Parts: sequence; C-alpha cells; structure tokens
Amino acid sequence: MTESRGLLLALAALVLWSISPFFFTNMGKRVGPFSTNLLRLALAFALLLLLLLFRSLLGTDLRLPVAAAWFWLGTSGVVGLAIGDAFLYRAFVTVGPERTSQIQTLAPAATAAVAWICLKEYLTVGQLAGMGLILAGVFLATSGAARGRKTALLSAEARSEAADLPDEAAAGNGSPGGGGKPGGYLWNGAMAAVWSALFQGLGTVLAREAFLAHPDLDPIVATTIRIGAGAVVLWAYARATGPLGPILGGWTHPKILRLLLAGTFFGPLLGMICYVSALKSAPAGIVTTITFMAPLIIIPVGARLYGTRITAAAVWGTALSLGGVALLGLG
Repeated sequence: MTESRGLLLALAALVLWSISPFFFTNMGKRVGPFSTNLLRLALAFALLLLLLLFRSLLGTDLRLPVAAAWFWLGTSGVVGLAIGDAFLYRAFVTVGPERTSQIQTLAPAATAAVAWICLKEYLTVGQLAGMGLILAGVFLATSGAARGRKTALLSAEARSEAADLPDEAAAGNGSPGGGGKPGGYLWNGAMAAVWSALFQGLGTVLAREAFLAHPDLDPIVATTIRIGAGAVVLWAYARATGPLGPILGGWTHPKILRLLLAGTFFGPLLGMICYVSALKSAPAGIVTTITFMAPLIIIPVGARLYGTRITAAAVWGTALSLGGVALLGLG
C-alpha cells in the first residue's frame, strides 16, 4: 500500500514536471538557462518557507530532521538541483525539451543501479521488466517526435518576442556556453542532458537515503531543505564568479515574470513536493523511472503549442510505457 502511494505521488510529479519545462524553456531563451535556474530555486525556496510558516501557524508539528537527514538532503539538493538542473536547463535551451527528455532516459537505469549498490534496494523481475518497457517506450516516442519535429520548434516564439525584452535578456546573458558553431552548440546541449541525467539520478538516491535515516520526516520540510541547499550553493557560485546584475538582467519584465511564476509553481514547488513525498514511500529507481516519463506528456503538449507532428512511434511508445507502469504497480 505504501509503495502504491509512492507510485501515485510519482505520477503526480510527472504531470507537474511535464508542464513546467515549457515555461522555463521560453524563459531560458530570454534570460539564459543559468539565470533561470537561479531565479526558480530562489522563488521556490521562498514559497516553501512561507508554506512552512503557514502550517506552523495552523499548529502543525514540524519536527526538524536528524543530522544524517540534513546531510543527505543538503547533498541531494546540491547534486541534483544546483548541478543537475544547471545542465538540464542548458539542454532545454539548446536542444529543446523533447530531445533532452530522450537523452535523459538513461537516468532511471543509473538511479536503480546506484540505489542497488548504495541502498540495497532490490527490484523484482516484474518491476525491472516494467522499467524496461517504460524506458523503451519513452525512447521510441521521443525518437519519433524528433523526426517529426519542425525546425522552428520553441525558437520562433522567442525570436518574435525578443524585441519586447531588455537588451540583456534578449542576448541571453548568464547562459554558460552560448554561441559557437551550430554543430558544437547542439553537441554541448546533448552532453548537458547526459550530465543532468546522471547528477539528477544521484540526487534522487541521496534524497531517498534521507528518508531511510529519518522515516517520519515531513516531505515539505525535506523539500525545503533540499531546494534551499541547492539555491544557496548556486547563488554563492553566481556571486563568486561576478556581479549578479548582468546575470539577472531582464527578469522583472512582465512576460519573464509570468513564466517564472508559472514554471516555479508547477515544477520546483508542487512537483518537487510530490517527488520528495514519493521517495518516502517507493524505491528510488521506480520513482525516477515514473518521473522520467515526461516526454509522453511533453510530446502532445508540444504538438499543440508548436505544431509538432505526432508520429506512430510516439503513439506506440506511449502504449509501451503505460504497460510498463502497470507492471510496476503489480510488481
């Protein structure tokens, strides 16, 4: 029953995390992926602190975690959010959400392997088969989406609206690794997606370790610590490398602010609460596999927003993945 609850929470995180990339991708094209990651973590941390304050005023008993849980959650935030998501949003901007999601299908396998070695989390044959079906389905779906994708996907809107933004934002200041030849630019984006998958998988295992150290840990408290650690480290790094003004230039523009608020609400706030809550109830490898099914939602949403053609491969891939979810639930 507990594991089923974890699966449902992972599915909720999947839906929420499938929505937020479209807001953050468009924002990243305006202010740069690094600035996007800085701003979303800071806003999410502030909102979570307000939520904890509100719950405290209502009389909720918010017990602080044990020292070991603090360590694992803090390390998870730095590895998965400060480092992993920095690579993720660079990949979103350079190769788009669909191709990024395709490359990241390696993350669940890496997470399951690390969890098996470090946490002794053994999966049944049915669960392994379910994970395999999900990964095969996601890869098939995203491969089909990439072939049917229009050249102007995600970039036409940014170009058409760039004239309305401040010069710093339109130029994409704060985006590490921008510019260069198109081929190298796409290769760097693909490698960024690979690194993000590996760091996010490791971050998932570290967060799961926190709940093993403190089983009664409140998921919202855990989410706040995890996001807070990632935000502090990322902002400290940004400040150490130079003034913050050029990095954050243009974020107060109304269009950018709307994208930031919407993306943060669906992703780092609600999505992360569901994700961390799922880790309390289900093995890290299964949670990661579910949450990395995002392409199955991103593809039809992208087709609606950007005119991407939905291929037969995308349909069959979705069917395979749904079968995999059924096996995970029965496993």
